[in-house]
Amino acid sequence: MKDLNQVLKFLNKIPNINAGGCGISALTVYKWLKKNNSLSDDFAIIYLHFWDDGEVELNSKFLSGKSEKATACSHAIFRYNGKLYDSNGTTELDVRTVKQLVIKAEQIDMFMEASLSATTSWNSSFVRAQAIPLITKKVGVDLGLVQC
Repeated sequence: MKDLNQVLKFLNKIPNINAGGCGISALTVYKWLKKNNSLSDDFAIIYLHFWDDGEVELNSKFLSGKSEKATACSHAIFRYNGKLYDSNGTTELDVRTVKQLVIKAEQIDMFMEASLSATTSWNSSFVRAQAIPLITKKVGVDLGLVQC
């Protein structure tokens, strides 16, 4: 794929990408930008939490080295060149957002592996077993240890 818009257009066609697959979508974009030497200085994955249910605290503890576990969020987006995106393209913070957690580029690989490995925490409407191999093949990125 030649540019970010092509990657997002492809990802957005995957069933339920924003209903259980948004973290994988954000990770895919990060890996694609990194592979193509196009990461912006401000790139970050942002976990939005619509409820104050302890998930943001668990994820914060993981990032600070105080927990070995990370979990899901309500919606994952990313910041690139000063704009917020999900697979739909540019976006804004959801009005339901109670808390947000910013995962900076240097923490993304470690954090996303732990968070996305918590498979029962993510919406099962997104069928990883079908989507991940397709994403890997079409976008040309290795999603690492993310479980199907």
